[in-house]
Amino acid sequence: MSNNSFVRKFTRRHWLKLALGAGAGAALAACAPKVVKETVVVKEVVKETVEVEKVVKEAVEVEKEVTRVVEKVVEKAVPAPAEKVVIRYWLPPTTEQAYREKMIKEFMDLNPEIEIKMDGADPSKYNEATQLLFKGGTPPDVFWKFNLSMPEMLDNNMIQPYPEDAQNYIMGAYPKSMFLEGINTWEGKLYGFWPVGPKTATRVLYINNKLLDAAGIEPPKTWGEFREAAKKLTEAGKGQSYGLIIGGKSPWDYTALVGILATTAGPMAGVDENTCMDWTAARMTIGDDYLVAALKLCLDMQQEGSLFPGFSTISHTEARAGLANGWAGMYLGGWWDAGAYNTQFPDFDYSIMTPPINDAGRMGYNHGSTFIDRVYVSKEAKHLDAIAKFLKFKFGPAYQRGWARNGWFTTLPEANEPDNIADPKVQALFKISEDIRTVPEPIARNAQQAKVTAERKALHPNWGELLGGAFTGQVSLDDYRVQSKDYADKWRAELERAINEVKGRGVNVSIDDWIFPNWDPNKDYTTDMYGAL
Repeated sequence: MSNNSFVRKFTRRHWLKLALGAGAGAALAACAPKVVKETVVVKEVVKETVEVEKVVKEAVEVEKEVTRVVEKVVEKAVPAPAEKVVIRYWLPPTTEQAYREKMIKEFMDLNPEIEIKMDGADPSKYNEATQLLFKGGTPPDVFWKFNLSMPEMLDNNMIQPYPEDAQNYIMGAYPKSMFLEGINTWEGKLYGFWPVGPKTATRVLYINNKLLDAAGIEPPKTWGEFREAAKKLTEAGKGQSYGLIIGGKSPWDYTALVGILATTAGPMAGVDENTCMDWTAARMTIGDDYLVAALKLCLDMQQEGSLFPGFSTISHTEARAGLANGWAGMYLGGWWDAGAYNTQFPDFDYSIMTPPINDAGRMGYNHGSTFIDRVYVSKEAKHLDAIAKFLKFKFGPAYQRGWARNGWFTTLPEANEPDNIADPKVQALFKISEDIRTVPEPIARNAQQAKVTAERKALHPNWGELLGGAFTGQVSLDDYRVQSKDYADKWRAELERAINEVKGRGVNVSIDDWIFPNWDPNKDYTTDMYGAL
């Protein structure tokens, strides 16, 4: 692969074909526009009318105007056209790509003196690619977060606060819960923002209405109905379609499916291992009985032939498209998938349902982390007035109202007005999100915990990998019980090791930063609860 193959212009055609290469910084630099300042000499034609002649004919005085045009060339200096400000916006692909392109064009039409250049990398390469840009001295002006926390980026002098005008607007327009010291603000200044909040944890059951109608069944509401509906859809499909589809190449499809089912069966479950926690004891719960029960339900459905047989060879994106293309009748996806269906599959007839709850009734809530800090401004960014205009537009009503209409979450109040989200599917999605309960954040309690996060080593197999092993038959259910608890123990041991290592360097950290005795899994953990500890 050549050194210049790393960065490619974002288009819907090439978006998912971005690849990693070593020359990211150089490639971006090569794309910078070359502006030549000059004084333009304009030749101006001036028309001049001369005086009027009086003619006397036959004793009658007649006034006759004789006009003679004299052309003179006058040279004058005028300033060259204003230099266009270019803002480099760097991010991985998301389901909003088509909408993003449309709205950025709208922004540039409104602000012709500003050009937004979008570039990026495939999600699997994004963290490494972004690090290369910073190391190479060519960071983008505005960028999507990579694998460093805000405190880590501050320590490395990589970011600067939002321009004052943008900061004042955003912090005045959005709820106070969207700003958390140590997560996206520091010493009262806003460094990162994303309008979704904890709603990123929302998972819903997407239904292919055509396949369910053909099978003569209703959308399932309980675990038992879910299993039965999948069986009937598979029977009706006769080898052409199945009951349920997931993207097995994306580990979060396993954690999302098992985790969201488990949230209704126990008090301490979530859609990723960071929210499958007992926060009163800093204990991972992935081996608890209700999580094992949710996994058993999924494995039973697979053994009955109700799961799309090629699940392990497709990604989350392909599974989502598979539902729209009739490969299966049900798909348990994220909130962002609704926007993808609405913008990429406008003719797809689908419904949005609450994930099936435990047969004994709801016993818990879905837990979500903060999602408030994804867009940052690099330390090297110039043209802050132009960046402020862009950020105010992106997080302002024109952009966010359309965002909400497509089914994506925003916490901007004026975007969530009933007249703006009149689509019943979008209303159903927003209603389901009310089951989210916000969990504590150790870094918000003590920003120095960011150093612990940086010190911790990744452990394998992690929860998603363990679940993948169970779905592909490499790990039995009994093995999962043992290995999940073993992983939870190793997770806690690695956390304590990292804390002790950082503490030995003189940093004020403790395991107590991870323990929240005032946490109630049935309620949101609010900003004022940190101060109460």
